[in-house]
Amino acid sequence: MKTITLVLDYKIKDITEDKKRNITVSYLEGGVNLVNAKGLDGEKRRIFGRTQRKLDEALENKKNEVELEDAEFDLLNDCFKKATFDALLSKHLLVLEEEMIKVYQNNEK
Repeated sequence: MKTITLVLDYKIKDITEDKKRNITVSYLEGGVNLVNAKGLDGEKRRIFGRTQRKLDEALENKKNEVELEDAEFDLLNDCFKKATFDALLSKHLLVLEEEMIKVYQNNEK
């Protein structure tokens, strides 16, 4: 199991915790969508479906973190690393990238 913090400091002025959660989830889901523009196959689709339910539940219940199975985290992390996002988002994406690296490294010990 791996725990991702959803409320991250994106250095955006006057932003609420709800918006921070939504930004994080949007970047994570966006990474999967960008890498899999033609869709997901069976196993990946099931993994991502479970992940989306957990992310939706975290947003709905205003949770600051979401706990994911290793396969769920690995899918998000792999896609996030491979995704080609708009260059202007880089300073914000870096915040999430650092969180993903921290989570990965903490679970490798």
